[in-house]
This record gives sequence, C-alpha cells and structure tokens, in this order.
Amino acid sequence: MFVSEAEIRRRFARGDYLNRAYAGEFGCCLTREKRSQSKDDPPETRSLAVSYVDDAGHRVFLVHFYMRPDGTIGGSGKPDLKWFVEDGIVYTEEKQ
Repeated sequence: MFVSEAEIRRRFARGDYLNRAYAGEFGCCLTREKRSQSKDDPPETRSLAVSYVDDAGHRVFLVHFYMRPDGTIGGSGKPDLKWFVEDGIVYTEEKQ
C-alpha cells in the first residue's frame, strides 16, 4: 500500500520495529552493498540495504543507510525505511 512519508514513518515508529530488531526479535541480512558515489561521503563509505526477517524467514522491513568507515551512519544518522509489512500489508512510500 502506498502511503505518505509521514504515514509510513508514523506506522513504523508506532510498531517500534527498529528497536525490536535491535533487541533481537528480527534477524537481518544484507540485501545490497555498493560503494557510495557521493563526493560528500568519506572514501570507503558503503551504501547498504538491509532486510530484517522474522523467525519464519519472512521479510518484515527493509532499510537503507550509508555506513562510513568509522562505523557511523551518514545522513541523518538513522537507517532510511524503504518498506515494511504490518498485518500482512506491505507499506511503502508514495513517490511524489
């Protein structure tokens, strides 16, 4: 289901998905990795897409972030949500 950026973030925050993942409720797997092409990023910064899965191996959500060589996350310092599943519905941001 396509929803606004504000709505997808609200739903994701309400479900506390990221904290639940950090607490070990979901496993994660690297979906895509490539070197950042931005001149604003330090050399060796990696663009990462990471999927989080439940115990049955079903994808629950996908985030993207830039991992700097020092281990910090670029941009806002938080992963950027791309989509997630709630009550069997896939939510993704509506493109303007």
